[in-house]
Amino acid sequence: MKILSLPSGRFFCYTFIMFNEEEILSFWKKNKVFEKSVEQRKSRRGGRDKTKSFIFFEGPPTANNVPHMGHFETLRNKKEIEAYGVAAFNRMCRESVWKYKGIWEKMTERMGFWIDMAHPYITYENSYIEALWGIVKEFAKKELLYEDFKVLPWCARCGTALSSHELAQGYEKVRENSVFVKFPISNSQFPNSYFLVWTTTPWTLPGNVALAVNPKIDYVFAKNENEILILAESRISVLDEGYEVIKKIKGAELVGKNYETLYPVSDIWRTAYGVFAGDFVSTEDGSGIVHIAPAFGDDDFQLSKKFNLPVLSTTGQDGLMKTPGYDWNGGWFKKADRLIIEDLKSRHLLFKEEPYEHDYPFCWRCKNPLMYLARKSWWVDVNKVRGELLKNNQTIHWYPEHIKDGRFGEWLKEKKNWAFSRERYWGTPLPVWRCGKCSKWEVIGSLNELQERGMTSGNKYFIMRHGEAETNVKNITNCSLEKNLYHLTQKGRKQVEETIKMMQKKKIKPDLIFASPFLRTKETAEMAAEQLGVSAENFKFDPRLGEVDTGIFAEGDLNKYHVYFKNQLEKFMKQPPQGETLTQLKMRVFSAISEIESRYQNKTILIVSHEYSLWMLWTALEGKTNVESTEEHVKRKWEFLKTAEFEKAECLNIPRGEDLVLDMHKPYIDAVKLKCACGGEMKRVPEVCDVWFDSGSMPFASNPPGFPADYIVEAIDQTRGWFYTLLAVSTLLGKGAPYKNVISLGHVLDAKGKKMSKSLGNVVDPMKLIEKYGADAVRWYFFTVNQPWDSKLFNEADVKDASRRFFVILWNILQFHKLYAVSRKPYGIKPKAKLLINRWILLQLNEAVGAVTRKLDIYDIIGAARDLENFVVEDVSRWYVRRIRDVMKEDSKETKETSVVLEYLLGEISKLLAPFAPFMAEKIWLELWNKGSVHLEDWPKLRGKTLGVKSPKTPSVEGRSLLGNMTEVRRIVGLALEARQKAGVKVRQPLSLLKIRNPKSNPPAGRAGIRNNMELINLIKEEINVKNIEFDLKLEDEVRLDTVITPELHEEGIVRDLIREIQAARKTAGLKPKDKVSAMLELPKEIFETAKKYEKVLAKETNLESVKISEAGAVKISLK
Repeated sequence: MKILSLPSGRFFCYTFIMFNEEEILSFWKKNKVFEKSVEQRKSRRGGRDKTKSFIFFEGPPTANNVPHMGHFETLRNKKEIEAYGVAAFNRMCRESVWKYKGIWEKMTERMGFWIDMAHPYITYENSYIEALWGIVKEFAKKELLYEDFKVLPWCARCGTALSSHELAQGYEKVRENSVFVKFPISNSQFPNSYFLVWTTTPWTLPGNVALAVNPKIDYVFAKNENEILILAESRISVLDEGYEVIKKIKGAELVGKNYETLYPVSDIWRTAYGVFAGDFVSTEDGSGIVHIAPAFGDDDFQLSKKFNLPVLSTTGQDGLMKTPGYDWNGGWFKKADRLIIEDLKSRHLLFKEEPYEHDYPFCWRCKNPLMYLARKSWWVDVNKVRGELLKNNQTIHWYPEHIKDGRFGEWLKEKKNWAFSRERYWGTPLPVWRCGKCSKWEVIGSLNELQERGMTSGNKYFIMRHGEAETNVKNITNCSLEKNLYHLTQKGRKQVEETIKMMQKKKIKPDLIFASPFLRTKETAEMAAEQLGVSAENFKFDPRLGEVDTGIFAEGDLNKYHVYFKNQLEKFMKQPPQGETLTQLKMRVFSAISEIESRYQNKTILIVSHEYSLWMLWTALEGKTNVESTEEHVKRKWEFLKTAEFEKAECLNIPRGEDLVLDMHKPYIDAVKLKCACGGEMKRVPEVCDVWFDSGSMPFASNPPGFPADYIVEAIDQTRGWFYTLLAVSTLLGKGAPYKNVISLGHVLDAKGKKMSKSLGNVVDPMKLIEKYGADAVRWYFFTVNQPWDSKLFNEADVKDASRRFFVILWNILQFHKLYAVSRKPYGIKPKAKLLINRWILLQLNEAVGAVTRKLDIYDIIGAARDLENFVVEDVSRWYVRRIRDVMKEDSKETKETSVVLEYLLGEISKLLAPFAPFMAEKIWLELWNKGSVHLEDWPKLRGKTLGVKSPKTPSVEGRSLLGNMTEVRRIVGLALEARQKAGVKVRQPLSLLKIRNPKSNPPAGRAGIRNNMELINLIKEEINVKNIEFDLKLEDEVRLDTVITPELHEEGIVRDLIREIQAARKTAGLKPKDKVSAMLELPKEIFETAKKYEKVLAKETNLESVKISEAGAVKISLK
């Protein structure tokens, strides 16, 4: 820590980074501390010292969570994505997941968040998707999955529906114009009469087919000079002056009346444009009459089903109006509002327009306004398990507690099923296949099931490598047909004969043989064809099955080809000059098999080729990655098939990507067709699953080390996101609650309480903050500023304050210890203490360990952090260290004891601090001459024996007495210091007497009080700087100071001031306490004599070798 001082001697500012946190990061990396900490705990989950696992679920990163999606900005809608190519778009999505990987990992590491970033679970990986399919299969078995035509929140920009939990995340307050519209009544009995209807979505009016009233509500006919308006009686206040109520009826009497629609569609008039009863109609706002557009509202749609009303889709799924002949046709639906309002105004059908503030849903992905649209969609019936959902929630400990039955509990009570499917391209494909013949649908739960049910050619394949050839003997690479000179050896021919006999024994009789045209494979295939009875027309050569092209290494030493690559894996991507990669070879050989598959059915086919060609053919058929393929090659001892060796191969019915690796995403999965029991062909439905299903299924798809989680944490908005889907999936599977404890974090706002955004310019870069103050200071701010679930009004000054009020003080305690440390041995065992102050601080440490541990156990993070800070600042720094300063300057057994106690104290504080401030904790630990990491130590235990503690939680009578007495001592000292301040007497000025009244200072039954404890009385004397203490129960005040300063006391005060000045001069000169120097004191006359009188005292107290005192006009201290 640097301290800059002005000439006046006052502190100017602090640099709050006391050490380089990057050095600690390097220490962790070099010593693999994180890895050791995990392994160390893992190894202790069995045996005598076994520990329980603590399971924490971390939410998965997705493409939607990266800071920016800039390279997608040009693809504005689904048509453009399709034109670009679904495969190419999905490849970009996959890449985008990792685009900011480096940034997030750097941030995570720098802030001291220990998590295994090298082995994350990835929701787009095939294994994860397959696990998700298994869950969907379970839903189907339980009859929870169904398809239905419903009105859903729809994002025209993204081209997909949203679930209720997604919808809940996107509401914003908007202020826009609502309109009261007049619908003319189609009845001569009511001339110039209108139904008055209110709407906030004028763009839906062209889709109107009916009006709805509540049959139980009172409606009135209100007349003015020109017209009669019908509306709910309780909403008459919306009318202007000049209207008179001429009639009042129940809503039931309006049912069946017809009206003239605003935008008629001629062929639907027979069933539409009437008034219907709807119990959903309220009078909270509007007019008490609702316009019904079934395509754009759930109540509307349900009414249309009940009364067989037509559904007019006057707005497309792209958000564009479909109203030929009108000005707004083809325009964006929200922009149509103004045009429709102007049209109604010109036809005198607009009663009035007024601003209306309400919550409007926006897409949580793209922030565009949503619309409600009638769509066919797949649903999960959550209502079937609603009771279990509520019951499981009651087993969870929520922080804050009110969320359990409040925000989250109320949300769970809403009887909403899960809109499960999305009409998107990137995501987990919904594993539902539907038959084009009988319309039956079925869920596929695994790749094995997909392969079993797949519509394949029925062909059986055997792959065979040629027998030993001259190329093998000479160890050369021959890949050019122009130099096709290498025959089978005699040994090779015998190998082939043996293999053919084995085939005959196993009754393998090929219908067709396809072979590489090279001489060695040609000879092998000809022998097989002759002996296995394959006719010439069924024996074919295909250059695509030829040897790998080794380029410039052709016809040369095979080893030179191999050493060109660092490893086997590199051969897949690195192309030898003028040659081909293994990936290119794989594409080549698979194209041959694909053609065979398309041309032949139910045949037994033998493929004769070369080792690498067959290796790559197997890789493609199995859909293996480059790594998996290489591992298989290694497993086979670097030779996929030995010469003349054969094996069965399967052309699996799996989705393969452009690189022929298994890829369960669109569009590849859509190419997989299944057989239906009716004989028809089943194709996969086009939808993908809700992305929140991916994350909500992580306990069952990512193979975590345990279930349920002990703890999860996310922001408050995840009550309707990840928190909900985790619980929903687990409950639907009958697994109970997936987490035991959950902290719902409040949002970080700016200092004025506004949401942080780039447009407002109030976003704080966390990395800059860390660079300025250190990660620990930022962490400590969040741990102590308020409860985790409360919003944080972020102010940078608070981070600075967090460092100043705690870390600077803790750092100074460490420096004090290092300055006076008796020995420099690594942190040792718990010391035995005789001095009262040491016994007290060890007891107080035990209390702090208990308080911090108990609060962390119940997830009271702020309480634990504040208790720790209070212990360090108040108990250790402002009391203990103050009391041991004089002892530490001595060279005695008490000094040695106190040094050991302080070292032990700092070590235990380091352990307590480790979860909160890992860098500072580690630095303290290493500064105590330890070589290992504090993060590999065990959490401090509540101790008893040497601290006079009966049990881990209950101090002995003696221990309780000491703790209680010291608390009382500190209280008395506080009162006495306050009395000094009121009297205007500084602490360095000795006084003669302090009187104490407080009865608590007398010895109660069973314990020695302050009155009879000279150590405690002397402690008070030293703190208050008084000569004597008396106890007087007759005092009016709790304490009374004798503030009369005698000449002797005055002299002592002068000496104390001089000692302080000399010590300050020593510090400025950079001297250590044990450094002996000479001093020259130039002093004014009024203190010169006193200084001379106490010259020896001054020299002893300030460790001066010699001191010379002379008279001068002002104080001047020189050290030599």
